[in-house]
Amino acid sequence: VPEISSVVLTLEFDSFTYWAATRSTPIVEGRLYELSTIEPGWSVRYDEMGYVEVDPLVNLVMLQALPIAWDFAMWRGRYPGLDGFLDDAASFGIGSGVCVPIHDHSFGRARFDFNLVSPVLDPARRSKIEGAFGELMVVARFLHDLFIGAIRRNEMASRAAGQPLSAKEIECL
Repeated sequence: VPEISSVVLTLEFDSFTYWAATRSTPIVEGRLYELSTIEPGWSVRYDEMGYVEVDPLVNLVMLQALPIAWDFAMWRGRYPGLDGFLDDAASFGIGSGVCVPIHDHSFGRARFDFNLVSPVLDPARRSKIEGAFGELMVVARFLHDLFIGAIRRNEMASRAAGQPLSAKEIECL
């Protein structure tokens, strides 16, 4: 993580999050993996609040292959629950950034988020970020390949490994 953080800071972002979801097979249940420099409380909060249902980047990973630069203005007021999610994310230092979807047919779906604390991307910053999409895609794919190797060697535990069920999971059961 320190080495990756250094790369992320060199690219002028404040933090990163890598999410990967393996495919379910008849033999093995799919798993979710996460590696991040964001405070661990964010993952707990994300699960407790069921934010996977309102996080707009979740659907983007499924629908497109190109990176997207985003900020609060892009998403505010679009649908119920989204503004609360954005405000909560901001309290953990996620105000804007770039989401790089990764489609890996041998593994599943993943995304690499380069995050900024600022909730607004001014036109100059957005232009600079969009000009760096190629570089961000290469970095994200390289790190994805490293993480997949670690996952396959059982060196990286799934996100839920050893965790008790959340209140939402218990409610569903």
